[in-house]
Amino acid sequence: MYKRARSALLIRFVATACIILVPIPADAESMNDSQKLSPATSFAGPWRVESEDSICAVSLTTVWVENANAYRLLDPDGCLAKTIGAQAVAWRPAPDGLDLVGPDRLSVGFFAFDRTGFASLRRPGGTVITLAPHDVGDSDPGRRLKF
Repeated sequence: MYKRARSALLIRFVATACIILVPIPADAESMNDSQKLSPATSFAGPWRVESEDSICAVSLTTVWVENANAYRLLDPDGCLAKTIGAQAVAWRPAPDGLDLVGPDRLSVGFFAFDRTGFASLRRPGGTVITLAPHDVGDSDPGRRLKF
């Protein structure tokens, strides 16, 4: 009986020590700020997808596609599908990029935002595909994203 009580006391002491030693950030909001999900409206509109071989014009809409569980993506020429090697019918925002979704609701590509202001997708062979906003009459293909 004495050993069981001593073991329980030791477990309680260790558990309390672990709780006390866990660091708590001084500004709890700082953790939330880094994981904010931008609304779909902030990405809606015409975009350019660039690779070594091609430049594609796509449009991200705010029309919800229930069976894809994402927003409609328009790729009228099928250029995006050729560039990324998969058919993307929809897209959804993520805290750190844009996820392209196939007709089966699965991700077919992820454009990750980086610190330089670009969103890029790296294919298995090492090819980098870049996503950039495309304004009508925009003559600067290297224009950076604002986030």
